[in-house]
Order: sequence, then structure tokens, then C-alpha cells
Amino acid sequence: MKTLYLIRHAKSSWDDMNLKDFDRPLNDRGKNDAQEMGKRLKERGIFPDVILSSPDIRALETSKMIARALNFPLEK
Repeated sequence: MKTLYLIRHAKSSWDDMNLKDFDRPLNDRGKNDAQEMGKRLKERGIFPDVILSSPDIRALETSKMIARALNFPLEK
């Protein structure tokens, strides 16, 4: 049986109020939290077959940080 994990993007930055919502990057807390989430998934032996992400900046950053923590190939 397959398992579906849904992960919300980490905390985004509001430093530049002129950015569109789509273009907001992660803030420092978000970067730390995304790395921590990847570490926790790895500790629990959770290794996905595929990672899908929204194309917005903060979602992609979160996904890539989690993928790196899991040694998941980014080109996948």
C-alpha cells in the first residue's frame, strides 16, 4: 500500500511587501524548519518515491531542502 504525505511549505518571508505571494522565499526560521522536517522524515525511515511541489518559491525551497536531507535526487 502506498502512503501519501502532505507537507505544507515552511515559514515564508514578508520582508519585501512588493513581492507577489508566488515569489516569497523562505525566511530563516522556514529554512531551519524545512531542514529539520527532512531530518525527522529520514529518522523515521520515510523515503518517498516521488516529491511533487507547487512551483512557487517557498514551496520549491521547502521541497528541495527536504529532498536534500533525504538524499533524494533533485533531478527526479
